[in-house]
Amino acid sequence: MNSKRIRFLLSELREGLTKRSLTRRFQGWPLVQLLIASVWLRLAVVLLCASALGGLALFPRLWRSTPPGFTPEIRTSLLDKIQAWSLERSAQRAAAAGRYEDAHLAWKSACGNRPADPDLLRSLLQSVSALPDPSETAGASLEAGWWLLRLTQTNASDLAVVAQAWLDCGEGFRAASLLDAHRSELTEPLERLYLMSLFNAGRAGEFVERIRTNETLRTTIEQTAASSRAPTLRPGSVEVFHYYGLAYLAGWGPDEKQRSAWEQLQAARAAAATEGLATDLAFGVHIATRDIEAARTILDGLVDLGRAKVRHHAAFWLLLASEGKAAEAQELAAKANLVPDGALDIYLLATVQSRLGLWEEAERLLKRYTPNVVWSADLLMLHAELLARAGRWDELRSLALEMRLDPQKMEPLGAFSYFLEGLADHRQGRSELAQEALQKAVAYGGLDARLALHVGEGFLSLGRVDLAKSVLLPRREELGEDPGYLRLLVQCAVQLKEDDYLWDAAVKLYQLRPEDPNNVNNYAAMLLLYRRNPEEALRYTADLVQKHADNASVVMNHAEALLMNRRYAEAEQFLLKVDPAQLAPADATQFHLTQFEVLWRLGRLEEAALSRQKVEETHLFPVQARWLEQLTRDFAEERAGRGAGA
Repeated sequence: MNSKRIRFLLSELREGLTKRSLTRRFQGWPLVQLLIASVWLRLAVVLLCASALGGLALFPRLWRSTPPGFTPEIRTSLLDKIQAWSLERSAQRAAAAGRYEDAHLAWKSACGNRPADPDLLRSLLQSVSALPDPSETAGASLEAGWWLLRLTQTNASDLAVVAQAWLDCGEGFRAASLLDAHRSELTEPLERLYLMSLFNAGRAGEFVERIRTNETLRTTIEQTAASSRAPTLRPGSVEVFHYYGLAYLAGWGPDEKQRSAWEQLQAARAAAATEGLATDLAFGVHIATRDIEAARTILDGLVDLGRAKVRHHAAFWLLLASEGKAAEAQELAAKANLVPDGALDIYLLATVQSRLGLWEEAERLLKRYTPNVVWSADLLMLHAELLARAGRWDELRSLALEMRLDPQKMEPLGAFSYFLEGLADHRQGRSELAQEALQKAVAYGGLDARLALHVGEGFLSLGRVDLAKSVLLPRREELGEDPGYLRLLVQCAVQLKEDDYLWDAAVKLYQLRPEDPNNVNNYAAMLLLYRRNPEEALRYTADLVQKHADNASVVMNHAEALLMNRRYAEAEQFLLKVDPAQLAPADATQFHLTQFEVLWRLGRLEEAALSRQKVEETHLFPVQARWLEQLTRDFAEERAGRGAGA
């Protein structure tokens, strides 16, 4: 017998002895004895345990899906990943088969499993344009768009995806607001989206001006309109913009091109594929050019066909009000029995009702419909504004608390809810509770750009400039080209006497709105504050003082500009027009500071010393304080020198 055979027999013997001994040891444990006796049973038990452990591994949310440092941190489980992958494949198959509604629902469900996946969010937003009625997705599209932009830090390519989806679902005013912050650096596709959004948002003046100042685009519009071939309508394509170009020519183009453009729009209204778009564009042109009867004719036709939307009625009522027919607008709005299709219609209808003075109707509308739609920041802001206007603080606090009952909405709306609670407490004299709630609003964070702007303005109205700054200052990249935001930021800097971000905000505000005299005055004040470009500062203040000679701030700025240009006697004459006793403490300090240097330069040192004593340095910006420190030393040396010489 060879050695291999012997080793085999010995191993079998050992195994048999081991099994027998183990079996005797576990005589009271039949299941254990079976496991010892059967290899297959042992294997089955091992596989069963492994399956159980694998199943448990599916559920814990171990994988972070948000970028590092992003708040809130979102984690997903292995099961979430598997389900999202399966739903993604289902969406792709449905889209390929032309089942666009099924595809959109599948993308939406996939995003529910992986809410921080930018690729899934993009696919969801891109699926909107293929839906039969994209407006039904307005609320979800807004939320997905804001979330995508936060995740990708407003990536340029994602701007187009989000703006297109919002435009398709009827949120033109939101798409325009999004692109406002990038208006100076838009690519050609984004420029087209921006123009279409401006028109749909009712900002026809900006739509027209932007086309007029873009010679290349204007030429392209005119050349395309001259073509006899009507392009095929495809959502989001260049061909859609062709019809907006026709609207521009029909309303504001050269006389010889207006007739042709109107004829083409009328032909488009007669074609089934373009009837809806062309009718909306024609109606929009009549609204923008204030042609009441032409707009009424189109609206009546839409009503007869049962196709008039809330936006059509709202635009017509606002046109009537702007043309001195507010009573007719109120009567039509009060009699209208409109049923909003969604959050966008509710917001639009309530906004127009409030602008027409129908406050109670607007509040009833919001109270009736808001609980039945997805939470909307716009609806909440409007509802809160109406409650605050009516002084119904208990209801405002209840609204804030109700928002916090939905855990899924705490991230985008939690900070806003604390702000509303703090506002209600403040107005009812509960100072400590108000302070606590307002601090929570800042600490909670997570506000999107719209809410940050609204809350920042609210903090300023409450006199909490420090909290307003905490909310607004981090938004410079997102809102750096929004005039409303820049005005608030300038207010924060001025009231807090902080000059590290004041210059950039004031200069950008002037560049965006150079026709606004307040912006011009602020820009001139910045030149004076930082003592830059004396000639330019004088040019601006000279123009302003001619138009606003009774404005003390303008007069003082002009006096300081004359001082910087060494025209001391003229500067003193303008200072004599201002009574410092009638000024606020900060303005009085500016007056005495300018007067101090003017009198010094005129050689009237004792009078200058008296003016210097009236300068309250707590009202100075750091850059002024540093300059005044050096100026005071120079003044003291000259005064001492004159005294020694005497």
